[in-house]
Amino acid sequence: MALQWGTKHRSMCNVWHRLNLTRGNIRFSASLAYSHAFVEEATHKEVIGVFYSKRNPDSEKFYVLPMFPYPSGALHMGHVRVYTISDTIARFRRMEGKKVIHPIGWDAFGLPAENAAIERNINPSSWTRSNIAYMKSQLERLSCSFDWNRELSTCSPSYYKWTQQNLVYQDEALVNWDPVDKTVLANEQVDAQGKSWRSGALVEKRRLKQWFFRITKYAEELETGLKDLDWPENVKEMQKHWIGRSEGSYFDFKLTGFADVSKQHLRVFTTHPEVIYGVQFLAVAPTHVLADQLDAMTRQHLLASSMSGDDAVVQLQGITATHPFTKKKLPIFAAAFVADGYGTGAVMGVPAHDVRDHDLANHMNIDPKFVVTKTLGDIPGPGPYTGDGFLINSGPYTGLKTHDAASAIVDRAAVLGFGGSMVSYRLRDWLVSRQRYWGTPIPLIHCANCGVVPVPSKNLPVILPEDARLSGKSPISNEQNFINVDCPECKSPAQRDSDTMDTFVDSAWYFLRFLDPTNTTLPVSPNAAKEMPVDLYVGGIEHAVLHLLYARFVNFAIADMGLVKHREPFLKLLAQGMVHGETYCCADSGRYLKPEEVIQDSSGTTVSLATGKPVHISWEKMSKSKYNGVDPTKIFSEYGVDATRLFILFKAPPTQVLPWDEQAIQGVKRWLGRLWSLVHKAAKLSNEVTSHAALTFINKLLTNEQDKELQQAAYLCLNHLTTVFRSTYSFNTAVAELMKLSNTLKLYYESATQHSPSSIEALRVLLVGLAPMAPHISCALWNILDESPTTTGFYPKKSVFAQSWPEQCEVDLTSNDKREVAVQIQGRIRGTLQVDAQILDQQQLLCDTIMQTPFGQKWISDKEKYVARSW
Repeated sequence: MALQWGTKHRSMCNVWHRLNLTRGNIRFSASLAYSHAFVEEATHKEVIGVFYSKRNPDSEKFYVLPMFPYPSGALHMGHVRVYTISDTIARFRRMEGKKVIHPIGWDAFGLPAENAAIERNINPSSWTRSNIAYMKSQLERLSCSFDWNRELSTCSPSYYKWTQQNLVYQDEALVNWDPVDKTVLANEQVDAQGKSWRSGALVEKRRLKQWFFRITKYAEELETGLKDLDWPENVKEMQKHWIGRSEGSYFDFKLTGFADVSKQHLRVFTTHPEVIYGVQFLAVAPTHVLADQLDAMTRQHLLASSMSGDDAVVQLQGITATHPFTKKKLPIFAAAFVADGYGTGAVMGVPAHDVRDHDLANHMNIDPKFVVTKTLGDIPGPGPYTGDGFLINSGPYTGLKTHDAASAIVDRAAVLGFGGSMVSYRLRDWLVSRQRYWGTPIPLIHCANCGVVPVPSKNLPVILPEDARLSGKSPISNEQNFINVDCPECKSPAQRDSDTMDTFVDSAWYFLRFLDPTNTTLPVSPNAAKEMPVDLYVGGIEHAVLHLLYARFVNFAIADMGLVKHREPFLKLLAQGMVHGETYCCADSGRYLKPEEVIQDSSGTTVSLATGKPVHISWEKMSKSKYNGVDPTKIFSEYGVDATRLFILFKAPPTQVLPWDEQAIQGVKRWLGRLWSLVHKAAKLSNEVTSHAALTFINKLLTNEQDKELQQAAYLCLNHLTTVFRSTYSFNTAVAELMKLSNTLKLYYESATQHSPSSIEALRVLLVGLAPMAPHISCALWNILDESPTTTGFYPKKSVFAQSWPEQCEVDLTSNDKREVAVQIQGRIRGTLQVDAQILDQQQLLCDTIMQTPFGQKWISDKEKYVARSW
């Protein structure tokens, strides 16, 4: 491919005036050192306005979506990380010519705002909108190229009008009750210790009438659809685990003595139907409806035991079950080891063939009945046998192999109507009722004559009462002017439902509304929905189960309504790691200490300033309560937005934890200062440039070794950046490549008296490659380069953000070339080494070379687990 240079180059000194960066009467000059404050102010309009630059409407779309923030009051560094990542990708995709969709909004409902409003005696709406205004100013300071025309807030009636469309049903359920926040929690919002995900309180169980979304209707699709998604495997595994698909069988045992005549059979789920003749008791979860006869203390003891792993059991009095085959009466236990989320919440007790059941039988003086032996004629016992074999003591199935017997028993149970095959899911329908104020009102009316009646669509949205008294359970229930209404059907006096929806409902469809935010007749029009799916979704790993599962479910339901064609909403997921801060903790009391409360003693040990005792130092997720957070606004002011963004991208790969390191951000800022000086030095060179009227930019025509090295360095850097921005997202290596290119240019310009085609080309590659990550300084420096078109298709008369990203370039690496390569192991740069250029694409040879280095031997314990790749 022959890429033609222009025939002459204008003096860079003559176009110096084009850098029109002013602040008052101050103008940058070649002698002025880099000032991030001046550069940011001078370039702000161009940097922010890039989104509104015209793009061909017929261009291929690219929908990059960062998870929208909860307006808690101020951005934290986790926000800075996710929005820096999404903005970098959005800017690159625009330079590729894509029609980029990069929206932002506010996940504005929720308990924290309500609790903060109670503490401050103000309305949650006022608190939330004040926070939104401040956080929006912070996002604008971060220089993200968001499309603010698409901005939305979930607490706006124009948004939650569509959340109120009727998708719910009501049922009585034993629910998770948070005694601190005084509201119901979904199962997903209770951690492994039985505590609330938000308040940390030990969750209680209460049986209440609640509203649900029928997410179980889509359980199979939620599980099978994961295989086609370009998501991290650990995220897909977390979703699979929560969905919890199990294939097995069910049997119905007739109940005797249970008061509820509508529930006269107990259905159990099993993966071992062949041992049905060995069933000697049944066990149900502590939350099962049969366990409602237990007093609160006993039930709570069982629930606590289930969390701790203890096998506590209580026999249910007055209730027995009849074995469907033998017709024997069986006792029923409420047992801590039975999970309500597995199968039907009831299991068979087979002491002869299950270790735990055997222990329980011994405790209850039940003699185990063996129904399987390894071979016919074996004498069973005394302990349980859990393997395959042949059936004994099993009626007509005695003598069959376990596998054959299992099929025959299930088939017979199906014929007789008390059993059959079953696919079970751990997933339960989504409980969406919340007994708090700051959320979407449930649009249902309770009428004594008509029952539960949906609010007619023409009367939506049902708007929250503005002056509700925020105390106790269900604050809305006390607002009589809101609660008391006429029934839409019979017009008799009725009452609104006083619950609000789980705020995860609001965030389960916002990605669709972004495409059509002002539509007053539909949540999203079919034409606007053509922009789906989201091509890249960027957000925290902590949302792997809750938000992502709910969003997939809602999109499935909306697809079934015909509003969208793509069933999966997010094609690719980039789950970024958290930002951790250095944390100090008193070893004696466990109290967290502020940074100013510790000091290093003469030996270098960090000690408490108050006691002089050593403190425990760890790296933990940034939190106000741990005094390890960093104020982004302060960092912007001290180091600049560009340095902050580059540090975020350079310090660690996006999927890994990022440890905050102020020394490292200082190093990034120093590099920007050196880059500033480099371009200014280049700008002052002589305008005498050798004519290249007939020169095509092909490696073999470049005989000057330094010129050739510059060309190769620029093209290798460009190719690497293209791969990073399109697919790998290893931004830390992209920044490292730009630093390496700047070092190569620095060596050239230390002795150069004039430009070469390759030096100008390399400078432009450097600035265009830097622009998506550090937009302000790239914009400023681009404006002082000369106006000649170049081989990569750059046109300096246009903004750096209006440049078309060039295709990857072929680079001729001859056998005499040496390359300095940076080696990344487990996501971090561990060292550099010189290698022959021709081995860069020889995976095994490159890996062997790395293994011979000191850092390779230190960081690679098993080379079979590693693959060497070059970019």
